[in-house]
Amino acid sequence: MLQRLFALALVALALAACGQPPKQFAWQQIDATVDVRDDGSLRVTEELTIRYISGSFSFLERDIPFRNLDSIDEFAVKLNGEPVPGASDGAVNTFSVERIDGVQRVRVNYQPTESGTRTITLAYTVEGAVQREYTGSSAPADERQQRLWWSMVFPQRDQPVERAIGRINLPRTLEAAQLQADAPDAAGAVERTASGASVQATNVAPGQELTLRLTFPRLIKDDALMRFYGSSGAAVNAALPVEEDSGGSIDPSVVLTVLFFVVVIGWNVYRWATGQADTGDYDGDSDSSSSSSHRRSRSSSSGSRSRSGGGSRGGRSGGGGGRVG
Repeated sequence: MLQRLFALALVALALAACGQPPKQFAWQQIDATVDVRDDGSLRVTEELTIRYISGSFSFLERDIPFRNLDSIDEFAVKLNGEPVPGASDGAVNTFSVERIDGVQRVRVNYQPTESGTRTITLAYTVEGAVQREYTGSSAPADERQQRLWWSMVFPQRDQPVERAIGRINLPRTLEAAQLQADAPDAAGAVERTASGASVQATNVAPGQELTLRLTFPRLIKDDALMRFYGSSGAAVNAALPVEEDSGGSIDPSVVLTVLFFVVVIGWNVYRWATGQADTGDYDGDSDSSSSSSHRRSRSSSSGSRSRSGGGSRGGRSGGGGGRVG
């Protein structure tokens, strides 16, 4: 008897599940604004408008990757224009931020919703996105170009974006001839303004990334920026020689290199003079172990910070993905 009742209960649950409509929603609009600050950092604001079609939804997850960036922090969230506090307990009308697999994942929790629309506004600060062009040491400082290439619509999503708007605002106004702007990925209509540019597109397909790329005269101090090659180059190289604005100054990397070789040669001369090189008094294994331990310590320490730097850099910043559930 109990087995029959249990079987009937399972059948009833299965029928109820089959009768539920599938969960469907649409990215009605993504409106992104990137404000470039004088120090080269960006304040990014994303307004994500979601239209709920069927099923119940209670959260948004937005993954912002660290590609070509040094840091992503100072998050703020609004639900339909109302500020939302940060919390780690997953409570309704709160948000949380967690670093997972090279991205900052922002999760916004809200009241279960089955219809209508919601606009979720994410704001955050990034560093390291503005790059400077490597044009050679002969180029005067005031002729060096700088570039920002930002993803206005993230590609990792399963639904199209019905309408997308993105804009980049520079810290100062420029003449029209001084600014180059294009949308090199998904097709979009680009319009230049006195202090930046904007792009608009409709029906951006899943997997497509709408980006806006600006190249402009030197507005930000070079030592705060990464470098990229101009039209004659092929890639970015963060290991290029440091360019100084004053032509008579000495490159610090040259000084450090000379000092390194002086120390190495002096140490080996000392070992030869004291007989350590032949007698084995120098404990290489011990030093190697200590150095390895130090490297592990540094790796662990750097991994705990919300920064991703070093190495070659160039191309798009921003992007990632978004999910509604």
